[in-house]
Amino acid sequence: MDIRAILVLALLITSCGNSVRYVTAPPTPPSARQELRVVIPEEIEKYSYIRSIDSLAQENGLSKLRQTILPNNDLEVRVQVGFGLYGVDALLLKRAAGEWKAEHYRGMICPSGGRGKVTLAAPKSGWEAAWQRLRDAGLLSLSGVKDSGINDGTSYVVETNLNHTYLVYAFANPDHLKDRDGKQMVAIGDVIADEFGLETFKINYVCR
Repeated sequence: MDIRAILVLALLITSCGNSVRYVTAPPTPPSARQELRVVIPEEIEKYSYIRSIDSLAQENGLSKLRQTILPNNDLEVRVQVGFGLYGVDALLLKRAAGEWKAEHYRGMICPSGGRGKVTLAAPKSGWEAAWQRLRDAGLLSLSGVKDSGINDGTSYVVETNLNHTYLVYAFANPDHLKDRDGKQMVAIGDVIADEFGLETFKINYVCR
């Protein structure tokens, strides 16, 4: 075999040994859309709380929480208080991508300082500790609609959206309820007042 044939054979062997195979991976199928479980007691409509909930969203450019699908580990809570002659205040507490924020929507005719949205500073105990205090008070365990039958006083409406579940409950004059749930609702208002300095969330707040 002459030298040229040997060189050609060597080149062929080298080329085969260094060949690269390109494989196109199949596309990743799109993840299934996560559905939101919605739990709304029938009495919510009876007492016109849905109207107040929707007014809060519309007036402040918020989405309807019962129609909002949040990513895993995100959460949002909205607490309204008032519904008497003073008007309604609301707290929005949100965790998105691990970041917390809180906003106060002032709708009561008092205290002084005007109405509208205020972005709140971190709670007194820190975000995680304040969240735990609210949970310990019963924020995520209460349900339904309870009315003590008293015509005047303080009412609360709470919306929670986490773990792909939306819940709403309402308590009218919980300080007059003769059960543990009423005490828990009062405690939730007290925690909000203490952590964020929002006195209007205390039961029977007196407008000054």
